[in-house]
Amino acid sequence: MVRDAVEAHAETLPPGRSVPRAGRVRSISILVSLVTIILIGVLGWRSLAAYRALHGEVEHTQQVLLDLERLGSALKDAEASQRGFVISRDTTFLVPYEEAAEEIPQILRQLRQETRDNPTQQQRLNELDQVVAEKMRMVALLIEQSRAGNGTVDLSRLNHSRTLMDRIRSVIGTMNMEERGLYALRVEKVNDEADQLVIIAALGAIISLALTIVGFAAAGREVNRRQQAEADLQLANLALKRRVSERSAELEHEMAERERLGRSFEAVVEYAPFPLIGLDRDANVFLWNRAAEENFGYPAEDVIGKAYPLTPTGKEKEFQAGFARAFA
Repeated sequence: MVRDAVEAHAETLPPGRSVPRAGRVRSISILVSLVTIILIGVLGWRSLAAYRALHGEVEHTQQVLLDLERLGSALKDAEASQRGFVISRDTTFLVPYEEAAEEIPQILRQLRQETRDNPTQQQRLNELDQVVAEKMRMVALLIEQSRAGNGTVDLSRLNHSRTLMDRIRSVIGTMNMEERGLYALRVEKVNDEADQLVIIAALGAIISLALTIVGFAAAGREVNRRQQAEADLQLANLALKRRVSERSAELEHEMAERERLGRSFEAVVEYAPFPLIGLDRDANVFLWNRAAEENFGYPAEDVIGKAYPLTPTGKEKEFQAGFARAFA
């Protein structure tokens, strides 16, 4: 039937025009196919470049989180060193304090450099600089007071030092929350780029397939006799199968790449250097990575699908009510 239709259409064309016209259509189809392939390549390269850039941003966020953790640890070391010296008068207890006093300014400078593109974090660092400086000054005063050997400790200074430490923890916690939000957003963008790459490949395959069919349909108009038309259609069928096979292989490759990116994201979450915990609307745990296991001592298989295990004793109802309000 297709062959007869091709012949009937060819017979309606003026002599000498069917072949040139079909040739022009075929040439246009080939040109459009090449342009489509080039466009797909450009879009694929752009998606790959975007993925690499986002991966760098993810690593940058991880470094900020690591430096915030180092800062909190150094301040704890300084405070513990001061307490040990006050109790024992043993100068060996001051070694961690002296190391922290050198390390803390370096960490603050690194954080300042790493968050230079985030005005909100820069403002928090301004406050953190002041509070940390005051905290280290109070630690030094308490050490000097103990060295004086009068046997008393200024409780007002101790209370002030504790208040400063609480404020430092609050600021660091706020910065941590923002960086974790950025981390989740950037990982989501990586997944979006992978999805876009698969969609581009699929659309390219469909468009190329359609253009291939049009090209071979135009080539069929060159046939003036039945046997030649049948041969051309057979060749077109073989070429079409080859194109479909090639495009199918490309799609399978893209799908495999998408699965690999998905596994990479799961690995990033699982081996993140800080605890990642996810709760559903019922306050049941659905995410508990290795860092959460190490920090809180609960294996993932013991908490996944169960109620949040870190609820303070006696505060379960308050926690549930607050959690419900958060999802309202």
